[in-house]
Amino acid sequence: MIVDCYLFSYFPDITSMSHSYTIPYSPWEDDYPKKVTSLSIDMKSLVYETPSRSLDHITCPICKHPFLKPYSTICGHTFCKACINESFKSVLGEKCPLDRVPLNVNDEAEVYPAPIILTNITDDLIVKCVNSEDGCTWRGERWSVRNHVLEKCAYTRIKCTCGLFCSRRMLLENKLITEDFHPVDRDGIAVCPHTKVSCEKCAVEVMLCEMDEHLQKHCTNNIVKCSGCHLSFPQMHLGNHTLNCQQIYVDCPGSKYGCTWKGQRELLTSIHMSDCVFLKLKGSLEQFEGRLTSLATENENLKLQMSTILDSVVQGKVQNLGYPLEIEEISGNLEVEKEYELDPVRLSMKNIRALVKELETNKNMTQLLAEENVALREQVKNQWTMIVQLQNQVQFMMIERRRQFASSGDLERLHTKL
Repeated sequence: MIVDCYLFSYFPDITSMSHSYTIPYSPWEDDYPKKVTSLSIDMKSLVYETPSRSLDHITCPICKHPFLKPYSTICGHTFCKACINESFKSVLGEKCPLDRVPLNVNDEAEVYPAPIILTNITDDLIVKCVNSEDGCTWRGERWSVRNHVLEKCAYTRIKCTCGLFCSRRMLLENKLITEDFHPVDRDGIAVCPHTKVSCEKCAVEVMLCEMDEHLQKHCTNNIVKCSGCHLSFPQMHLGNHTLNCQQIYVDCPGSKYGCTWKGQRELLTSIHMSDCVFLKLKGSLEQFEGRLTSLATENENLKLQMSTILDSVVQGKVQNLGYPLEIEEISGNLEVEKEYELDPVRLSMKNIRALVKELETNKNMTQLLAEENVALREQVKNQWTMIVQLQNQVQFMMIERRRQFASSGDLERLHTKL
């Protein structure tokens, strides 16, 4: 999904725009406002990095998404503010959507904002950019996605005054705007990014904002050299060639585990891969990393659950009961809950430490094996050198012996004896 953003001239009296994604920017205006007039993103469409099963305890039972502005009811349930409001407008009326308990919407003792920690937890969840399907690799907290889309996302589409759309990335790549998204003038005259110009290589007319894509993917006259075999190709074919060129320098697949080898692809496949200790241990190391990642994720989820449960004990349950509890009672329950919830966290941390120690031990063993392998290779090399030297000495002695026999006239007698 590409987010479309309009480019408008700036007028101080404008307070709202008709389009939901608005950037007050125009390449034909000198002033560049920093203030955003309006920007709305469908937060329900966000894709979360956290596994869905880990979000069950912070998911709205109506929309099945993590809470947005969560509100709680006196009967102990929590919903998104928009979801509970829509439910009250339905045939069900002013009743809890789950247990049908009658609720007074105007009474803050019956319908009230959930504890702020729940809002903080959900806003800190890691989400993908709304333009992730188009190539944006940004990941960040949910609360920062709006600022990213508006100010930084290279895939946010901008509507030019000529009526056409293009992504911010195209404008940056063609140097039609700066990193601060100010317009770039040519000889003092603002240039529309959709102006058609002739390609310097093939003379085909292409829009400025699409020139790089044309040169890389379509122009047959844009010739470049392979850095490995030094053969020339149109740039549009260079990518496929690079994937198979045997002269290209590549890293060992085991580089992520510590292998420092780098060389031509043909040497990698024919020699190095069969001898690389790191590649032989790759399967085991991947299993260790997977287990470590799983335990780390489980640990984070347990911390999140513990924070939510403790907060509900201190705030949610006290409010939902409808009468105040003594501070001593709350404190006593809190200590019990802390100890109960900290047990799985301690266990997870213990497992993580053990796994890290095991991984470090295996890495040390791998390093020792690699060093021993290098030492053995050096010894074999030295032995071969000594053998060659001995062969040369023996050959020299044989030649010298023949020369001595020849000089003494005994060569024929030597042949007769042989």
